[in-house]
This record gives sequence, structure tokens and C-alpha cells, in this order.
Amino acid sequence: MSILGSLKRLFDPIAHRQEQAELRRKREAPRPEKRAEPLTCRICGYSGDEEHCPRCLAGTMEKRRSR
Repeated sequence: MSILGSLKRLFDPIAHRQEQAELRRKREAPRPEKRAEPLTCRICGYSGDEEHCPRCLAGTMEKRRSR
């Protein structure tokens, strides 16, 4: 835990509890299912099912074109 987190827990316990509850809700939220058809990056050609290309770090993923 960071120093700021410790200080917040000590001096503002209500806000600390609310933040912890929010983090817990985000962790336990259902994750979206993976896409049925893979996507391909139109810049580098990376194939995967992410929305954003991990190589280009951009939203350049699109459905694969049939050849």
C-alpha cells in the first residue's frame, strides 16, 4: 500500500472504504466475452481479438477480409 493510501485510511476512513469498494466492484465485474471472429490490424497485420492493436497501440483492428 502506498503512503498516500495509508494516510487516507488514517485520516479519511470513509473515503478509503468507498474507494476500496469501487475497486472491488471493478475487479469482480463480469468480463466481456471474446469475439467469435478474429480481428486484424490494418497497419501491421497483427491478428487477435483485442479492440486495440498491442503493437501499434491504436484502435486499428478490423474484421478479417476473406481472400
